[in-house]
Amino acid sequence: MAGLHFLKKENVMKKILLPILLAASFSANAAITNGGFETGDLTGWTCGGADYCISSTADSHTGTYSMQGYDNTGFATLSQSFATAIGSTYDLEFWSRAYSTNAGNILRYDISGSTSSVSTTTDWLLTQSSFVASSALTSLSFLFETNSGTGTWFIDDVSVGLSDVSQVPVPAALFMFAPALLGFMGLRRKAKNSVA
Repeated sequence: MAGLHFLKKENVMKKILLPILLAASFSANAAITNGGFETGDLTGWTCGGADYCISSTADSHTGTYSMQGYDNTGFATLSQSFATAIGSTYDLEFWSRAYSTNAGNILRYDISGSTSSVSTTTDWLLTQSSFVASSALTSLSFLFETNSGTGTWFIDDVSVGLSDVSQVPVPAALFMFAPALLGFMGLRRKAKNSVA
């Protein structure tokens, strides 16, 4: 009877422990929603202050769609927030290109208040950057400005991921020990059963 009681406790532990460990491991990975704009709209993104901002088939780096936008009166923003693990290093990648290299066509990107400029080119350009997450929610914004009659910006294939999987935070690292922990619990059950 004591063995059966322990077995019930073990099953409860499995039901509680495994989902927690799985959730912790996935929280270390950042996920951009609709990074390739392949939903055919701006799902996951917020576009503000733009004269024009859509998921477009006019040009794309891969797939069918990309973000196409312009604003002739200042900087418009395309932004999204995503979950990150504080203290972990992440890699950001995206592709961009301008319709024209006119000096008035400017693209910048901002990660939680740190802004960088992107070269203006009419060919698709890969931008890569790293950042350390300072909060559980990180914001990414693209700031684009265009010169009337000459400018349109395209952005595509936006992605964010852990820079080094060995940096998985401690709660997520516990996931790697789950099989050993469950195995230990199984040995304890066998020992209890043999005593009972």
